[in-house]
Amino acid sequence: MTALRLRAEKDWRQLLGRCALPVSAVLLALLAGLAAAGGSLLLILPVILLVAVVGTSIFAAVPKQALLVWLALGPALFPFVRFPGGNQALITFDRVWVLGLGILALAKITDLSEASRNTRSLVRWLAALSVVVLVRALLGSRGGNSGLAIWLDAFVLPLVVLLLVRSAADSEKYIDRMLFAIGVGGAIAGLIGLAEKVVGFSLATYSGGLERVDTEAGVVRIAGPYDVPEIYVAVLLTSMAATLCWALRRGSRSYPTAAIFISLQLTGIFLAYFRTGWAAALLVIVGAIAIRKRQRSRAASIAVVSLALATLLLGQIASSDSSVSQRVGNSKNGFGRLAAYTQGLKIIQDAPLLGVGLGGYHSVAIQMAPEWSNGVQSVTYPHNSLIQIMSETGIFGLLTLMGTVWATVRLLRNLWRRASQLNDQHLTLATILACAAYVLFGLPLSLVEYGPPSMALFALIGICCARSDRISAVATRKSGISVN
Repeated sequence: MTALRLRAEKDWRQLLGRCALPVSAVLLALLAGLAAAGGSLLLILPVILLVAVVGTSIFAAVPKQALLVWLALGPALFPFVRFPGGNQALITFDRVWVLGLGILALAKITDLSEASRNTRSLVRWLAALSVVVLVRALLGSRGGNSGLAIWLDAFVLPLVVLLLVRSAADSEKYIDRMLFAIGVGGAIAGLIGLAEKVVGFSLATYSGGLERVDTEAGVVRIAGPYDVPEIYVAVLLTSMAATLCWALRRGSRSYPTAAIFISLQLTGIFLAYFRTGWAAALLVIVGAIAIRKRQRSRAASIAVVSLALATLLLGQIASSDSSVSQRVGNSKNGFGRLAAYTQGLKIIQDAPLLGVGLGGYHSVAIQMAPEWSNGVQSVTYPHNSLIQIMSETGIFGLLTLMGTVWATVRLLRNLWRRASQLNDQHLTLATILACAAYVLFGLPLSLVEYGPPSMALFALIGICCARSDRISAVATRKSGISVN
């Protein structure tokens, strides 16, 4: 009887351990959503502390399979796993999975004792940015919203993703699996976009968006599983960089699968009809093929040939009557953005220290007199990440954002210099290209306050943090002195 009782107790403990992750994650995401929607952080703090205490005794390491599930299925489940539906959802797939994994493995992911100097610097700057944005969110917004939802999705979750991925990326095999999972997520998103185009439906309304119609080009800008096409393209660019990296690390046997994934990702990028998106995709592909460490002549030759072909192709497109040529030749939105930048600078001048609050730019802009550039009226959205952050969070938000950018640059630059293994070189290059594509595409579209693009990008950066930590640890053992 004693043996049976002990076995029953053991089975019961195992069952509790299996249920702890999904139950705690859903409850935590619900409370986080309630706190964000209600503008009160106090509701969630005691629960986070309680779950953290319990969670640290449940997981001594990040559940790797669960992390892979989020990387691969995040885009597909974005419009569906949310309650209630629309952009006022309290529970979302990202909040459940990322917050749940982060809290239940809190002790592991926050242990930076073996982190490199570059990793610690990036984590500190990103944490400082999150704190500054939180303070500004708690002060309220001229737009009437609390801003806590933006803080949670666009600043906290990317930080947790970075810590989770850095902690989990402890082997070359698992790094390849994560890169593949990111590629799978992008391929699924591309397939959804293709299906939307062919069948004629839209998932944007499921997550609170609207179908984006470009009346001048006569096309619908596909948004895939997301609420706006800007998020869609940014996520696809990052997933394409991860796919190329996975293929280069795995070798020729992976090329057929990678070709299918990249074709779907490129299809989605094309169907969103962003010129900067097309340019960023070209940058990622050409850069991944051309750039090699200590082979500058190869990079220059391929870049020149690619530029010539792109110029020829653009010339042919511009002379046609297609919707693509309408997008390439349209200059009105460029003048509209220039006018918007003038208006944005005036908003900054009005509140340079604290800004107008998260999500408050549009509410302030529509009450101002419009600006004009070459006969085109300004739009009431910032269309520039730096202007948006400065206008909504003030000088402190801009400074911590630039500190985060500089810490990321230092991490990737030093990792590229110290990477002796070919796999590390491919990883670093792919992350650099993903960051460059994010800046090229996102800088004129103010992507910083959208969550999914930042989370996808920081997943790649988190892998680079893990490799930076490993290289620093090996160098320390070899030299017998601390390099941190």
